[in-house]
Amino acid sequence: MTFHLVRSDAYDRDAWARAARALGKDLDELCLRGRRLIPHFEVLCEDLFCALFKLVVQIVPVAEAPRSTLLAREVLGALIESEAFRELKDETALDLARAAQGALILARRALALLKSGEVLLEEELLTSQALAKVERELASKKAALEEAEKAGSVIAEILREQVEQAEDTQAELEGEMDQVIAELPDRFKAELGRTAERLGTELSELEEKAQSFSRSMGANGPGDAGARLQLAEKLRGAKKLEQLAALAGAFRAEARAARKKNRERASEELYRVARGRDLARVLPAELLALGNPLRRLEFLRKMVEGELQAYDLRGNDRHGRGPLVVCLDGSGSMAGDRELWSKAVALALLEIARRQNRRARALVFSGPESPVHAFELTGKAPGGRRPVDLPKVVALAECFPGGGTDFKKPLQAAVEVLSESRYQGGDVVFITDGEADLDASFVEAFMAQKKARDFAVYGVVVDDPRSKNVMRGALPPSRAIDELKKVADQVTTVSRLTADSLRGVFEAL
Repeated sequence: MTFHLVRSDAYDRDAWARAARALGKDLDELCLRGRRLIPHFEVLCEDLFCALFKLVVQIVPVAEAPRSTLLAREVLGALIESEAFRELKDETALDLARAAQGALILARRALALLKSGEVLLEEELLTSQALAKVERELASKKAALEEAEKAGSVIAEILREQVEQAEDTQAELEGEMDQVIAELPDRFKAELGRTAERLGTELSELEEKAQSFSRSMGANGPGDAGARLQLAEKLRGAKKLEQLAALAGAFRAEARAARKKNRERASEELYRVARGRDLARVLPAELLALGNPLRRLEFLRKMVEGELQAYDLRGNDRHGRGPLVVCLDGSGSMAGDRELWSKAVALALLEIARRQNRRARALVFSGPESPVHAFELTGKAPGGRRPVDLPKVVALAECFPGGGTDFKKPLQAAVEVLSESRYQGGDVVFITDGEADLDASFVEAFMAQKKARDFAVYGVVVDDPRSKNVMRGALPPSRAIDELKKVADQVTTVSRLTADSLRGVFEAL
């Protein structure tokens, strides 16, 4: 049996359902912890949301609500009775993301205070749980008694006695619960009131952090309210994501600078007429349409759809050819700076792909027993640059399987990606700090596929001089270099985990 203390309608309930879907397991885990201390905790979270979300808040009177909701009422009252509540409503009313985030902050704070043991003793908390259980049992027995009386069943008398016993137990527990609430220290409500007063500032900071993170990843801010809420919840206290955002911003700038650098291009020749949208290679006959008002719109349509007749080039230049597949080592030895650095490199390569309207996919690998985790980092491009898929970027940042190192599985996975029609003509960047054997039969098969599909492999071996192994006098990972050289066109050894250490790779791609 659940009971809401804030009156709500279908619109409010639908908004909370959307917020709950966006929060997913984070909300589920919070409610699992909360219901052990506060009866109807998940309902309390929804009530807090409605109090912040609704334009007009109506609270159910004490006499109309079960006594087991008294503790939840104290939490809700701390919010509504705070001096900042009216101003806070100006920021959260009808804003799903802010209202849901504010509700979670208050619910977490209430839970932390109760778990500390300084507000209520364990037996006092058990009183509220026992009362909620008796209320549920009594409601069930009353329903059964009503059915038995209608049917004239012989068990009606037995059920009537059980109902009377349950009512006596409930009355006793209600008296104890009233005493618990009466003795609830002022500190509990005062702490929650202060949390409510800081809520406006905290919500603004969370939103700014989400926007800053999005910009660092080369993406626009999250679109709908659910995405805003999901990202804000991910960033809450996530030091790793903050560090990655700082690194990624610097690496993206380095990648852009490397791409702007003048470089010699291999000789190319015109060898056929194909279809495209590059105005520098469009046939003069097509360009004549621009001078005819009747044909100009048709020209623009064909340009948008890539259907203009244009010269095709043939040569050895590989710069900006096609999609990118980045294989990232997620083994245990990559933990810490190496993990952040490698993922910042992946996001810098994503920036290159995004600016050139190329697809990008990341593959995180570890030992032979672990699956390869794939993340499609770019979305669809209906008429411009491919957008960054922000949720996938966050998922990539959080993915770290640990364990050993295996080269075969990610390399084969990369080949499978490049065999997809939308990834044909792409290249592979393989980042690792470990060692793994590549036997002759695998190398032979891989090189045959590499030749058939015409892709390049750029290996990056991380050798961080700050690592414990190197400081103890260990040799650089020459075996990893030797193994990668069997399949890679170019292998770069990185001793400084900085952005400019991979300028050559950025330029090549």
